[in-house]
Amino acid sequence: MTDHLSCKDFRMFIHGYIDGELGVSETMNLERHLPTCGACSQELKNLQKLRQAMKNPSLYFEMPKGLDQKIRSAIQKEQKSGQSFWSRFLTLQKTAALVAAAVIAAFSFEFGSTLSGRVAPHGLVQEVISEHVRSLQAQHLLDVISTDQHTVKPWFTGKLDFSPKVKDLKEQDFPLTGGRLDYLDGHTVAAIVYRHHGHVINLFTWPDQTPNRALRSESHQGFNLVQWTENGMEYWVISDLNAAELQQFIALYRS
Repeated sequence: MTDHLSCKDFRMFIHGYIDGELGVSETMNLERHLPTCGACSQELKNLQKLRQAMKNPSLYFEMPKGLDQKIRSAIQKEQKSGQSFWSRFLTLQKTAALVAAAVIAAFSFEFGSTLSGRVAPHGLVQEVISEHVRSLQAQHLLDVISTDQHTVKPWFTGKLDFSPKVKDLKEQDFPLTGGRLDYLDGHTVAAIVYRHHGHVINLFTWPDQTPNRALRSESHQGFNLVQWTENGMEYWVISDLNAAELQQFIALYRS
């Protein structure tokens, strides 16, 4: 039976193995496979380190004393200023989104620093870097040029068998500039392009039915790369931005 299972199949078992949710047969098959496969063994070690990191008391914070009163006072001050309900609502909503993104970015960066090993097979890392560099050197950065998500997202219709997630992050200082088709890991993929202070951010995405995987990051050849899977899609983000700003972008894109 195990002869018909690939590493990709075994990796689907690892989360259940750590949580003690596998059946006896699956557990025995996985335990026989792990000593023979460095990639799966590393995946298990990474997840074990992540679980241990989540127990770190430094990741948990208590609200500073008096903060709740300061928030109430700020809201009361805005109410007295005569702003309309919707104006106040949109202001608070935008503030909350930025705060949440910053918290997620810091949380993700903390976890990312605890993971060892590569984010994926070396060949795929090189493919992502090559496509990023090629897009910068040749006239291939954009097939569709637009800062409007309602223009970029429909452009992919009929060209791909999936609909990529496109977000407008201009107000958060990560403006959308367009998109293009690319080819990675044997797939035609969507490349969605953003900028931040002159730096190009390439976000590659394509369908992947493996279980959700947390953010995993790597620095290579002067670029920062982050990879994760979520809701049946695989995502790769690459840029020469520093790691903290790239994590901030990802938090905003995922929020």
